[in-house]
Amino acid sequence: MQLYARHLRRSTPFEIERSIEEFNEIVAPLMDVGPAYFVMWGPHEFLLTGTLADWDVTDRLGEIVAPALILCGWYDEVDVRCHRILADGIADNEFVIFGNSSHVTILEKEGDAYLAVVRDFVRRVSAREG
Repeated sequence: MQLYARHLRRSTPFEIERSIEEFNEIVAPLMDVGPAYFVMWGPHEFLLTGTLADWDVTDRLGEIVAPALILCGWYDEVDVRCHRILADGIADNEFVIFGNSSHVTILEKEGDAYLAVVRDFVRRVSAREG
């Protein structure tokens, strides 16, 4: 629970007890991921033991030609360095880090800012592509 409360869905301001409480109330009911998740990833987000363990297409990121929006939280369970690899590998991208969020930014204090970034990106890309 400590890891989930710190890196999957965090309270703002962060306080571990409050964060655990909010995680249980807001996120836990949404975590019925199904059997494919366990086969592909493993028993939980923090231990990769599934079929994706050796899957790496980093060297193919340059093949992505669609505009990409890469979003992450500073406290994300997927480290900022991993997101930076995506940003460095995809030519046409925008990379945004939410400084007070973890993995499910949309369910945290910066949720409105997150949605605003997504809307703005979609509008600009749609206008650009006609």
